[in-house]
Amino acid sequence: MFKIISYFKKNKVAYFFMFPLVLIITLFLAYPILKSVVMSFQDWYLIRGNPDNPFIGLENFRSIFTSSHFINSVIITASYIIFTVIARFIIGLGVALLLNNKFKGVGLSRSLIIIPWAIPQVVAVLAWILMFDKDFGIVNYFLMNLNLINSSLGFLENPDIALQSAMLVNVWKGFPFVAIMLLTGLKSIPLELYEAAIVDGANRWQKFKNITLPMLKPVSVITFLLLITQTSHL
Repeated sequence: MFKIISYFKKNKVAYFFMFPLVLIITLFLAYPILKSVVMSFQDWYLIRGNPDNPFIGLENFRSIFTSSHFINSVIITASYIIFTVIARFIIGLGVALLLNNKFKGVGLSRSLIIIPWAIPQVVAVLAWILMFDKDFGIVNYFLMNLNLINSSLGFLENPDIALQSAMLVNVWKGFPFVAIMLLTGLKSIPLELYEAAIVDGANRWQKFKNITLPMLKPVSVITFLLLITQTSHL
């Protein structure tokens, strides 16, 4: 006990500067989390109000896990996360490999590829809502002119394609982030490794499998974690 008090006295200045941050975290993170835990064991009606909020134990959890709507929501959410994360990573990897080559206009291409990611999310979503519009949307216009569809589709109205439409927007918005991350990783790979592989007679696939992928593993893991975190909050 005396050691703790002595340690606190020696570092009281540090604790003094840490106090505002701890206070903010407690007010805006810890308290809402604890409040949510308490509410989960009570009978709450947020719409019409219930001043009593009686304690009902695990009844809320029983209702959730026996609800077909909840199970369906979990399946849809899991499908959304898995597909969009994998699709963004694969497309981003392909774009990064392409932009890692030297060709005319590579600098401009690297700048343009950032545009979907740089656009504010609200602006991007509103733009896609207009493009998906059943009557005036440009997506239906192009699909009908290419004779791919016979009549306009309600991309965000039809339950059969609404989820896929949302996935498309998410992939379009997120793959540039993956491309930037992986392109940075590609630039950090020593060229001597590829030169040695060429001397040994390795083809393009062998160089990709034995050099590029293993060397990209650290940045790939971080990118995957960031993608999952970002997608689960959308």
